[in-house]
Amino acid sequence: MSAPHRQHHSGAPALAPALALALAFALAPRPSAAQEEEELTQKRAIVRAQRLIEQGKQHFQAREYEQGIEVYTQAQGLLPDVKNLYVIATAYGYIPDACVNTLEAWERFFDECGECDYRDNALKSFNEQRKRCRVTLRVESPTPGLRVAQGGVDWGAAPLARGLVVAPYPRLSFSAPGHLPHAVDLVLKPNEGARTLTVRLVPDLKPSFLDAHRPFLGGVTGVASLTSLIFALSQGSAASDAVGRAEGVNEDLRQTQSAARANALRADYARISDDLDGARLGLWLGVSGAALLGGLSAWLWTRDPDVRIDPDARPEVQGLSSLRVSAGPGGGALTLSF
Repeated sequence: MSAPHRQHHSGAPALAPALALALAFALAPRPSAAQEEEELTQKRAIVRAQRLIEQGKQHFQAREYEQGIEVYTQAQGLLPDVKNLYVIATAYGYIPDACVNTLEAWERFFDECGECDYRDNALKSFNEQRKRCRVTLRVESPTPGLRVAQGGVDWGAAPLARGLVVAPYPRLSFSAPGHLPHAVDLVLKPNEGARTLTVRLVPDLKPSFLDAHRPFLGGVTGVASLTSLIFALSQGSAASDAVGRAEGVNEDLRQTQSAARANALRADYARISDDLDGARLGLWLGVSGAALLGGLSAWLWTRDPDVRIDPDARPEVQGLSSLRVSAGPGGGALTLSF
């Protein structure tokens, strides 16, 4: 009788914790369907990001840096991690002409990496990349008041020095008062360090009034000279006619016996004398005008120009570095010189 009684008391304490656990599990709040879906999405994102990272590593081992950067960027979008930013920035440094992306990638990394473990190594790599990817551009010019601009942004007046990221700089323009503007396409290369451009612009020379209107003025004065000459010839003919008429009147005056006729002939002689004086004056004016206007026309056609404009003048943009910029009449171009 005592044995069953002891068995009854020993089983009760063992059953109580199990009942309590079952009761607690039954009363515990279960996650909602939305929470379960969110947890499942996060798990899938983690798995997907890990697979992308493995793919990125394979691309980097094959030196396929652009493909590796692309998949690492996708992984960063799924599972943000400052280490991914470090890998992306480092990989950009292996692409020769990606300096802009390289420095931007390092900037994103340092924005996220306050005191991360590999910050010191990152600073070392960043400084090396910045040295490789930045060029000091210096612009010098004998042209007074030369200014430099790119993309509508004024960089200042020469001489100037400006730190630039290695990249193409299309339509780098130069201008100065009284000179023709000019532009070139500038391309900076990694590890160049510094570039010096010596720029000489062509003066914007305007022809003088006489130079600009030489054909018109020379033609007008030439025609006026010819007109004066024709007028002088006509006045010479009128003077010769007046002399002939005067001789006829004198002859009639010697032969006439009538006082009235003599008076009429003397009046005719006076009119002929006036005509002769007018013709002589016209002849003198015509000859003088023809000579003066003819000489002026000849001077206009043969005179040296007031402003000498060299039609072969070209702007010069010379680069003192491993690259040389050559300028042509239609614009600028870059050529390699070794």
